[in-house]
Amino acid sequence: MNQNIFITGAAGKIGKELLKTLLDKGFDNITVLCRTEEEKSSFSEMKITPIVGDLLNDYSYSSYLEDVDMVVHMAAITHTNDISKYYQINSEATLNLISRCEEYGVKNFIYISTRAIAPTGGAYSKSKLMAEKHVKESCLDWMIIRPAEVYGVAGKEGVDMILNNIHKFPFVPIIGDGEYEIAPVHISDVIKAIVSVIERADRKSRIYNIAGPESFTYNQFIAKVLDLKGIKKRKINIPVYVFRILAKGLALVFKDRFIAVDQLPRLLSEKSSDISVAVRDLDYNPVKLEDMFDAG
Repeated sequence: MNQNIFITGAAGKIGKELLKTLLDKGFDNITVLCRTEEEKSSFSEMKITPIVGDLLNDYSYSSYLEDVDMVVHMAAITHTNDISKYYQINSEATLNLISRCEEYGVKNFIYISTRAIAPTGGAYSKSKLMAEKHVKESCLDWMIIRPAEVYGVAGKEGVDMILNNIHKFPFVPIIGDGEYEIAPVHISDVIKAIVSVIERADRKSRIYNIAGPESFTYNQFIAKVLDLKGIKKRKINIPVYVFRILAKGLALVFKDRFIAVDQLPRLLSEKSSDISVAVRDLDYNPVKLEDMFDAG
C-alpha cells in the first residue's frame, strides 16, 4: 500500500495487533509515535518507523507529519485519579495533533474514541466527547470509531478483568442493581473495523459504534458467562454509594494502582450499541460471545 500512515497509541495489545494486520495486508509505510525509548524498542521486530515524541509537546513529533496521508489517533489515558490528565491528553493533545495535521496537509484523520461518551460518564467520557468535537470541527476528512467493552486482550481491565475475577473470587460482585448495559466486543472485531475504516479512506464524516452483536444488562452478562463456563457462584450486589466510598479510599492510598474513581459513572452511563452504520459501511459482522468461548 502506498499510503503513509502515522499512528499514535500503538504500544498496547490492540495497537500491536493492528500493526501486524496492516503489515500483513501490505501497508509498508507506517510511522508510530512512542512515548519512550523503551517503548520504541518494543517495535524493533516490526517493519515500521517508530519515533519518540510527546503528545503534550506537538513540536516533538510534528515534522514527521510531512507527507503523511493518514493519522490514526489511538493514544489516550483511560484510567487515572488525576482528572486534569484526561483533559490534557485526551482533549488538548488531540486538538494540538489536529492543528499540526492541518498545518502539514494531512488529509485523513481516524480517531479511536469510545462509546462511553455520555456527559454523565465522568471526566474520561467528557474528555473524549471534547476530543470528538475537535475532530468534527477540523478541516480534515475524519472518521470516528467508538469501541464498546473490548475483551480478548489478555488484560487486567474491563471485560477481561471481569472474566478473570469470576475464577478468582468466591462470589461475583455486582455494582448497584446490575441493570446497566454492556455490549462486549472481541479484539479481533475491533481490529477488523479499524482496518476497514483505513481501507475506506474515501469516506468521511462518519461515526461507527463497534460493539458486539448482543447487548446485555450486566446481570445478563454475568449469568451468560457463568453458564458458558459451567460455574455456579453467588452474586453479591454492592450498593453504588458503598463502591464509590471504597473506590475513593483506594485512590487516596494507592493512587492509580487499583481503580480510577471515574470508572463508576462511566460504567453506569447510557451508551449506544447501534452497529448498523458499521454493518452497512464496513461489512461489520462481530462474533457472539459464546463463539469465542467455544474457540478458546
